[in-house]
Amino acid sequence: MKKLIWLRLPVEVARITGIDETLKVKIANRQNVETKHDVRPEPNKNSIKYVVKGWAKWLKYNNIQEGDHCKFQYFPGICVLFHAGVFR
Repeated sequence: MKKLIWLRLPVEVARITGIDETLKVKIANRQNVETKHDVRPEPNKNSIKYVVKGWAKWLKYNNIQEGDHCKFQYFPGICVLFHAGVFR
C-alpha cells in the first residue's frame, strides 16, 4: 500500500502567510529554487488545516526522507516559505 504524505499547515501559519486567502504557497528549497503549490482547506476536529498539494513530489525532489525534520522560514516581503534546513 502506498503511503500518502501531506503537508498540513496550522490555521495560524496560514493566516500569517496569507495562504488562507490565496490558497497558494511558494516554497523555496536550499538552492533557492521556487515551486508554487495549490493549497486546500481541510476540516480537522475543531479547526481547519491547510493541505499543500504536491508535497510528496517536493520531498522527493529535495531528497527529504521519512524521519527527517524540516525547518522553514517565512519572508513576508516576497511571500515565500524558505526551506532553512533538514535535521536527521
